[in-house]
Amino acid sequence: MRDTILVTGGAGYIGSHVVRQLGEAGEQVVVLDNLSTGFADAVLHGTLVQGDVGDSKLVTKLLREHAVGAVMHFAAHTIVPESVENPLKYYGNNTCKTRNLLQACQVAGVPHFVFSS
Repeated sequence: MRDTILVTGGAGYIGSHVVRQLGEAGEQVVVLDNLSTGFADAVLHGTLVQGDVGDSKLVTKLLREHAVGAVMHFAAHTIVPESVENPLKYYGNNTCKTRNLLQACQVAGVPHFVFSS
C-alpha cells in the first residue's frame, strides 16, 4: 500500500506549513530538502532527509523505501530578480530537476503529483 507523502522543499516556508498540516492530519510524511533556503527546525512532522531533488538515486530510493503514493513538490526557486540574473540556475532546478522527479515518480508508479511554485 502506498500511503506516504513525499514533500520536496518541505523545510521551506510553504512546504513546512503543508508538512505541519499533513502531520496533524495523521499522514505519513517524508521531507526531502537541501536546506539551501529552508530550515531543519521548520520540519515538525515526518522524516527529514537532507538532499537535493536532482539526486535521482536518492529520489528513487526514497520513493521505493517509503512506498510513496504522492509527491508534493515545493522545491522550486522563486526569486524573480535572481532568475533574471541567473536563468540557467532556474532552468536547471525548476525545469530539469522537476522533469527528472516526474520521471522517477512514473518509473516507481507514484500515482499522485502536486506541483507548486
